[in-house]
Amino acid sequence: MDESKVNILLVDDAPEGLLALEAALADLDQNLAKARSGKEALRWLLHNECAVILLDVRMPEMDGFEAADLIRKREKSRRTPIIFITGISNEETHVSQAYSLGAVDYMFKPIMPEIVRAKVEVFVDLFNNEREREREREREKEREVQELREALATQKAMTGWDQSAVTASVAGVGPLRERSAEVFASLHAEYGLLLDRYLEALGVEQPPPRRDINALAERLGDQGAGPRDLIDLHIHVVTDKCADAHPNRARAYTANGRLLALEVMGNLVDYFRAKRPGPVER
Repeated sequence: MDESKVNILLVDDAPEGLLALEAALADLDQNLAKARSGKEALRWLLHNECAVILLDVRMPEMDGFEAADLIRKREKSRRTPIIFITGISNEETHVSQAYSLGAVDYMFKPIMPEIVRAKVEVFVDLFNNEREREREREREKEREVQELREALATQKAMTGWDQSAVTASVAGVGPLRERSAEVFASLHAEYGLLLDRYLEALGVEQPPPRRDINALAERLGDQGAGPRDLIDLHIHVVTDKCADAHPNRARAYTANGRLLALEVMGNLVDYFRAKRPGPVER
């Protein structure tokens, strides 16, 4: 299967219905997945994602409305666009029911190929755009990790971290997230609130909340968290924040949020220099 193409799921119990949809969408040159029932569609969606679902209403055992309700209850397909296709006469109750289940359109048989193709193409483009945005978010995350690591190396050179940082016995064994998921979750929430306050202060040109920054660094230090733990925490928080954020806000989280990580890192260095002196063993 060509991974550059997207999936379009066609669901109809009638072979002629599937053939009609397949013929209408052939020119889009995408992967056309076919299911003969609602249950078969649900099984396919367990392991695949698609740009849009074309779903017949009248099917035995499980009609299209029942299938759509179950599709919407699954996290992976909760937001997948659904276009209902039916041979039922234009009854207002059916259309209303379709849209209440999150349908993006409701079409009647016999289908008009050019109209179906035009509607589906919109969702293919939207899916491709979102997929590219996700790739860019991953690239941005990789860039951010690299920049933070480079900043850490500079910080070490400027502060003498390598001569006075935490020993392995102080820092514990393994990443903080693996050693204590509960503590990491608590720090995640605290860092997220601090990040929002930090960006708000920058936005109105006010001093950042340095007392809270220092308090967070001390808490990290008390848990034996090292710079890698801080980077891990920062990336997790920024990723969660950017998931549903406006693009401008997401850019602020990734660009300006990096400044907060560096400030916390500087305080963390000071914490260990003051409270955990000794040669480095890690």
